[in-house]
Amino acid sequence: KYLVAQNSLECYLKSVNYTLVVVDMDNDERTKKICSRHKHIMFKRHCIAAEYLKDTDWMLVKDADIGPR
Repeated sequence: KYLVAQNSLECYLKSVNYTLVVVDMDNDERTKKICSRHKHIMFKRHCIAAEYLKDTDWMLVKDADIGPR
């Protein structure tokens, strides 16, 4: 469903030398223990982003359901 958008994003990121990290929110070993306490998806998403933000100075969080309506 989102293959063209995903491929376009990956192409752009390669052109600007950015790193793409794809996280499976329910199966990510790094964040499973600390973020599983959050049952609401938005809190869980923010918890995971906060954990990965420790590795970098900035990040952009994208999700298939994030965007203008």
